[in-house]
Amino acid sequence: MTQDSFKDFVNQIFQDEHSHISRTGLIPVEDVYSKKPNLEKRIEKLCELLSLPDDKNLYYSQKGVMGKYVYLDESFYFTFWSLEREYIEQFVQKGFHKKKDYCKKLLNDRDFGRLLSINDKVIGFHLFELHYKKIPVDERKALFIDIYSRSEYGFSDLDKEMVEEVLRLPTPKEFMLPPALDQAILTVYRGQGLKSTSYDEAFSWTLSEEVARFFANRFSGNGTVFKGKVKREDVVGYVEREEEILVFPGSVFDIERIQG
Repeated sequence: MTQDSFKDFVNQIFQDEHSHISRTGLIPVEDVYSKKPNLEKRIEKLCELLSLPDDKNLYYSQKGVMGKYVYLDESFYFTFWSLEREYIEQFVQKGFHKKKDYCKKLLNDRDFGRLLSINDKVIGFHLFELHYKKIPVDERKALFIDIYSRSEYGFSDLDKEMVEEVLRLPTPKEFMLPPALDQAILTVYRGQGLKSTSYDEAFSWTLSEEVARFFANRFSGNGTVFKGKVKREDVVGYVEREEEILVFPGSVFDIERIQG
């Protein structure tokens, strides 16, 4: 394996492992039994070791390179790096149910902030969508932007009507544009790789050309960078870390390609 091909392999692992997990990316393990000899017996042993009643919350990840098997219920996500008995007994048994029960309590208490932060970020949007109607309206936008800012890929999997409904809510103070950015028209940039949402459907841009170029080129040198303008009044969210702004597709105008 050449240095370039190894880099591509590592980049693919990163993208796959950090993609938003939707139900379409997971297959119930029982649907894979016929293709993988001895898997059913290994899953039965896993269920026995973890005192799981059955395999209904166990999935095979089509995209996972490092962790192929996943436990997912309405409040808890867990990746198994191995199905070997020694691994389960040494590294999983003790903490699995403790965290599972804690997540269930958070859900019952409607503590969605902690529930979403304690679970792996790859499952954030799944849990948000699953419990969307239960989340208090005044918490929805802050939670959504927080998940959005920590996620890597998979925004196109989200329900567009839900996204628009959330972004039309009043913007929490911590996600407003800073007063120093008082221009009526802001210049914005968007860096795109092969898996990125197309600029004309994207909700996310940045005020930093440097940040846009980083995201365009971090997995290859073939990314594309767009430059555009947006009215300050059309910005519906701001994340300071990457000078990221959230806008509705169509709000950005005078768009031009400046790289790629």
